[in-house]
Amino acid sequence: MQPTYAGTRDERNNAMFCHLSSLLGYIIPFSQFIVILVIWANHKDRSEYVREHATEALNYQLSYLIYAFISGLAIFFLIGFLMLLVLTIFDIVVSITASMKASNGERYRYPFIIRFVK
Repeated sequence: MQPTYAGTRDERNNAMFCHLSSLLGYIIPFSQFIVILVIWANHKDRSEYVREHATEALNYQLSYLIYAFISGLAIFFLIGFLMLLVLTIFDIVVSITASMKASNGERYRYPFIIRFVK
């Protein structure tokens, strides 16, 4: 079991919203990037916990964007539809898992992502 973070409820909520913003992207395209960047900018110097979760969520979103683009190109080969379906289900599951971990004060590392931002 990962160690829990005993920070403030505000810090844990902000970390949770970084991960849940992924779901907002289905309603308002690219809004997840704006939410993550706003939270990161407001907390980067105040909370290491929020900064780590925001960075992880941003890396995930950038990786997801690349995977979705590749899946979109694969539509021409008819496998892209299945790839997009699997990618969407994966996105929903890991985003909810990450937000629950963040809310509980735990650190979370997304699987299968490229770490663009350190």
